[in-house]
Amino acid sequence: MVTKNSDHHVAMNQYIGDEFLTLFEIKTEEFLKGQSDVYNLRSRIKKWYEFFNTIVAVTVSTEGHNLASYVRLLMAQKGKKISDLEKLTGSTSVYSWFIHGNCPHPVNYKRINIISKYLNLPETFLVDSFLKVPQRNPLPSFHTGEMEFNKKMQRLKNDLYCISRKEWFQNSKWNPVLKEVALYVQFKSSSIIPPRLSKNAIDLGVNRKKRKRKWKKGADGNYSSEDILNNSLKSFFGYLCNVRKQEISLSLCLLLDEQLVVDYVHFFIGRQGGETTRTVLTFLNHVICIVQYYIMYPEKLIDKVQLPWVVEIKKHFSGTELLKKIVDYLRILELDYLDKKPSLSEISLSRNPRNKIRKILDLDKPLSPLYDLLDILHREYEQKIVMKPNIYTHLLCRNIVLIHMFIEKPLRRMNMCCLEVDKHLRQLSSGSWGLSLEGKDVKNNEDIDFIFSDFLSKWIDVYLQKHRSEIFSNSKYLFPSKKKESLDGSSVSNIIAKIGRKYLGVAITAYDFRKIRPTDYARRFPGDYAYLSCLLNDSLVTVMKNYNYNNYENIRQNDANYLDSYNNKLGKK
Repeated sequence: MVTKNSDHHVAMNQYIGDEFLTLFEIKTEEFLKGQSDVYNLRSRIKKWYEFFNTIVAVTVSTEGHNLASYVRLLMAQKGKKISDLEKLTGSTSVYSWFIHGNCPHPVNYKRINIISKYLNLPETFLVDSFLKVPQRNPLPSFHTGEMEFNKKMQRLKNDLYCISRKEWFQNSKWNPVLKEVALYVQFKSSSIIPPRLSKNAIDLGVNRKKRKRKWKKGADGNYSSEDILNNSLKSFFGYLCNVRKQEISLSLCLLLDEQLVVDYVHFFIGRQGGETTRTVLTFLNHVICIVQYYIMYPEKLIDKVQLPWVVEIKKHFSGTELLKKIVDYLRILELDYLDKKPSLSEISLSRNPRNKIRKILDLDKPLSPLYDLLDILHREYEQKIVMKPNIYTHLLCRNIVLIHMFIEKPLRRMNMCCLEVDKHLRQLSSGSWGLSLEGKDVKNNEDIDFIFSDFLSKWIDVYLQKHRSEIFSNSKYLFPSKKKESLDGSSVSNIIAKIGRKYLGVAITAYDFRKIRPTDYARRFPGDYAYLSCLLNDSLVTVMKNYNYNNYENIRQNDANYLDSYNNKLGKK
């Protein structure tokens, strides 16, 4: 059982722990006996996972929930339907009870216990948690207010209804099950991965499953062993990522031998070239699980991974800085036991590599394609405005202003969506339009103050006077849609991507403007980080790190030539 460090916890363990301990032992014996009747290895693993999830997985906290909301949450997480409760309990009122939260009186505790078992909870868990006030007798020395006492008692009971993962893994009773999981993984690996990567499976006598695959022959007429390996790894790890219950795949990965884990990391390094379509979240989940596994079993750490590093990365697995932190720490770890000796810093954590706009960024004037795009849209607008304007004309003008504003002032997408005409736009005495945002509305809490060009200001005038109110009347936002008074982030992305795909041949994003615009400026004015910082509303450190296109030798030479122009004049005097 979960152990605590105070007499109060010990007393609580005696009060409720025996019930759970007995339940755990009974279910364990039933499960292990039942395993002998299941001959399909995959079914055995599935049953193992279900039992593991029932007993070991930490119960969802009841804090902040009533009985109805808590049951709805668990039903949703387990993929079960609320309507099934009527059939389960034989009551027609249970469904409306858990939908509307109207608890009937008197309460039928027997039905609640049935629901508790249905959700893989101890039989009296829901009743004890929501319908009975814990007694103070078992803890006579616990002197606190009634509400605080109830909260602490409830939290304690929730903790004691499950055992920790570490305790479960260290229980020798489960060794046969863990071996079955390892065997299952090795069986899958032997059926897909080339023999040199599945030696353990062959040693265990697992028959290799034959699969017909179409491989491309190289110029020499032979099949490329590298292609076979890469595609095999994709198939295997793709299988692990896509099994019905993701937690199974994570557990399976962690029980592999070291070589297969290394190959797994190598597989993700291929994402740098866009060879796979795994999401950032999937990759992070697997890294987290591997780290947690090493924390649990430090003796299994591979040579190049030090426990302090693992503990440190563990500290940063929560909060909004997750991605940034994990990238920083992954750069510390060098995988120099791989053939090509790559670094984990080479792993691309972006699902769509920025290669798609590389051809734009590599131009001498990266902004030129965007202005060509605007020119096409302007001419299209001039043709439509001659005829009677319709909704498509109004939307076209809106899109022109939207893209042009992204070019001149590449705001973050959500800031652009939330611009209000009366609050954030201001017209100067010269007729030009300016933009003002308070720091509390911006990511880095710094005010934004920017003046648009005269050309864009004229388009803003036309848009506000003729088109904006026709799209969505009485909207306070600058960019409404046909159905809502403001575009949302996904709508802005879809608009820009669709226009970019149609006229540029590449689906650009709102964030791409924050790459293209400063890249163009940095090429024209190398070293002017102060203006770039204002343009992007980013810190100087970030700007200098990402847009350092200086050719210092040329700058030094230009500066020397400038000084020589004065020196030459001095010499003539």
